[in-house]
Amino acid sequence: YDQMSEIYNAADIVLSIPTSDSSPKSVYEAMFCMKPVIVSDIAWTYEVLKDSEVIRVKCRDSDETSIALIKLINNKKLRNEISENAYQAAMENFSYEKNMLAMERIMQDECLKYRKQNTKVNK
Repeated sequence: YDQMSEIYNAADIVLSIPTSDSSPKSVYEAMFCMKPVIVSDIAWTYEVLKDSEVIRVKCRDSDETSIALIKLINNKKLRNEISENAYQAAMENFSYEKNMLAMERIMQDECLKYRKQNTKVNK
């Protein structure tokens, strides 16, 4: 884990093209490192990611994968746009700090509800 950011930052493009998976951490880590990511066109990629944040390719389609790679290699503007959009999406959806603050608010709300319920019962 200590070296993963170095590995992602050494890459120009990151591929995550399994035939099935459930939201692999590697994609989000690459997005945090502002790397354009090519992913398989499978269900989990639609849960949070928009077309402007990744490039989707059909499973087991080496021609489409090659075309996507060539497109990114030859188009610096597209690489930069996808990288920036992906980074913003990662910050919005997968930031540890942001998610922990949201979890803290949820827990505080639940504690407050519990206190109010117990206050009503005890009266």
